[in-house]
Amino acid sequence: MTMSFQGAALPLSNDTVEKTAKALGIEVAALRAFMEVEAPKGPFDAKGRPTMLFEPHKFYKHLPTSDKRARAVAEGLAYPRQGTKPYPSESYTRLLQAIEIDLEAALQSCSWGSTQIMGENYEELGYVSAKAMVIAAMDSADLQLVQTAKLMRAKPGLVNAIKKHDWATCARLWNGAGYAKNKYDVKLAKAYQKWLKKAPARPVAVVTDLSKEEIEAVQAQLKKRGYHLVGKVDGKWGSNTIGAISAFQTENGLPLTCKLDPATREELFGSNAPRPIGEARSKAGFADVQGLGIAKIAGGIGLGGSGLSAASEYLDKANEVKDKVVSAWDILEPIRGIVAAHPLLLVTVAGLAVASVAGVFIYAQIRNYRSGALA
Repeated sequence: MTMSFQGAALPLSNDTVEKTAKALGIEVAALRAFMEVEAPKGPFDAKGRPTMLFEPHKFYKHLPTSDKRARAVAEGLAYPRQGTKPYPSESYTRLLQAIEIDLEAALQSCSWGSTQIMGENYEELGYVSAKAMVIAAMDSADLQLVQTAKLMRAKPGLVNAIKKHDWATCARLWNGAGYAKNKYDVKLAKAYQKWLKKAPARPVAVVTDLSKEEIEAVQAQLKKRGYHLVGKVDGKWGSNTIGAISAFQTENGLPLTCKLDPATREELFGSNAPRPIGEARSKAGFADVQGLGIAKIAGGIGLGGSGLSAASEYLDKANEVKDKVVSAWDILEPIRGIVAAHPLLLVTVAGLAVASVAGVFIYAQIRNYRSGALA
């Protein structure tokens, strides 16, 4: 099967970047920075095709049979480890060759559009296949940003990292563990400073003429449908409500307006069907929520890893643990006199207490993320 990858290729609408930033609750400059670093030449190439990078190690991973994998390796289209060879200089030539072996595996193995979203993420974006995701990206730069917003929400901790200008975490979550090799974090920081001079420091405000009672009804219905990022029902049209309404719009094929327009009202109140949860989210584990709340704290004091291997490391951790787990220290009141003089024992016992408490919260966090209650 051959594809030209040439769709309508419509350019960005005037206010799409501002609306998308507002929907995510991030600065316009931050979103522009992502776009510049990921696709410096823009969402489409000179032929009107989505900006794309074919990644041979991903193709190796996604090929479904050993016969196809052997053929791809023989033709120089796949290899098992990233960095084995430089990426091809002309990705579409390689992609068309890869499609002859396996269409879906080939499309899943490329990063696409204005923020270089991997085709393998199609399920998180609500598509039935990578092909469906790519066809949407071919249509317009606006749809590419809708995809960006959905994937940013789907990656735990990413939006918060963007808000905090934690570019290392942003790069790790978006580009993978090897981000530092290509200095993605440095590039993001530099691009952000550049765009900060051009773009508003805050996303453009979206004003609503809804009454407090109407907003409360919208918030309650969003919660009922599973969009828990709306937060509490308080009658205020703030960033949480805007984020929830925009998530509802993007996941239900509606134009991104960040407000309760007639089409959104009809879709929201016309059904009580729960929010669809992607397969990847439904199977999330500790690694998927590691950047969030109690999971991050637990990892930060050594509860999320393999543990300390030497007594000297335990001693180094003693005071840190004592400072960070005051509640656990209170729990240990009956034996505090014994453990106070023995840092090793303190770390061991207090660590167990904290691990038990943290474990409960981490389990709840994983459960909430799987259900969609945690964004």
